[in-house]
Amino acid sequence: MLAGTPREEDLRHASSLGIADYVESRPPIPYREALSVMRSADVLALVTVGDMALTVPAKLYDYLAARRPILAITDQPEPGRIVDQTGAGVVVPPANPEAIAAGLARLRARCQAPDRGEIPAESVTAFDAEEQARRFAAVLEAAIAR
Repeated sequence: MLAGTPREEDLRHASSLGIADYVESRPPIPYREALSVMRSADVLALVTVGDMALTVPAKLYDYLAARRPILAITDQPEPGRIVDQTGAGVVVPPANPEAIAAGLARLRARCQAPDRGEIPAESVTAFDAEEQARRFAAVLEAAIAR
């Protein structure tokens, strides 16, 4: 499911791959409703490609809060490190369709467990909003103390 208006390029690509029937698009979702929509998903896809080695997309924090398995299709080290460190999912390179398919299959199998493959809360606590705010406040306090 895609929330928001999909790009025509993406729809054409899905069609060319023969998976257009599996792509569902919904109107944009208010942020306050997004977590419940993400929690209803079997697998969340995080796609980050580029040369921004230390960038972490905000969406990753939302995905961790949803505690659903993440298929991280990325060539960037930091999002991959976080997904690996938390055990939140599988990290695969974007240029390897076989690895992407295998990762998705692993996560779908994980979703068949009684807990639907839910990520344990304690695994992602370090990345929740409260903890991140606490760490940011500590940095600001240290800067002021100088």
